[in-house]
Amino acid sequence: MTARLTDPWFEAEFYGDVKPEGGFTRRGPDLVGSQGLMLWCPCGFGKVAYPLDGGRPHMILVPFRNPSGAPVAPDAHGPHNGGKPVRWLVSGTGLADLTITPSVAVGKPECWHGFITNGEVTP
Repeated sequence: MTARLTDPWFEAEFYGDVKPEGGFTRRGPDLVGSQGLMLWCPCGFGKVAYPLDGGRPHMILVPFRNPSGAPVAPDAHGPHNGGKPVRWLVSGTGLADLTITPSVAVGKPECWHGFITNGEVTP
């Protein structure tokens, strides 16, 4: 089963206006002016325990290193590795063709480690 960011299961959307003290604004499909991507973790995609009309495992945030039309999110926002904020390079025009590099690893131990390439979510 091919997983795409546009699949309703992920409820993927961009976010921005990240506040230094926490919080952000959902921006829907608008990439320009966004500081990151939010979606339900792919670790549950296609599993019987997480149907389209049911619950999801957990939300993930993927802050951008190179946002278009917005500043990089404050250092306190999002995942950290060794005390440093983690940011991803983003390209594309929206959810359908979004590419994020490098790969995304979620959780310790990892619950999902994969790629988002041209809108496709792969392990």
